[in-house]
Amino acid sequence: MRVTDYPDILKELRDRNPGDFDLRTVEKAYYQRYRVENDVGDW
Repeated sequence: MRVTDYPDILKELRDRNPGDFDLRTVEKAYYQRYRVENDVGDW
């Protein structure tokens, strides 16, 4: 992922935000889901 990808990611997260959660919370949840589904980030 590149820094230039973040505006698109944040827009997508904003569009998928099902209850006006804090965007940082939504982003963390998607990241955790990504880690679990792709078995990455367990240091």
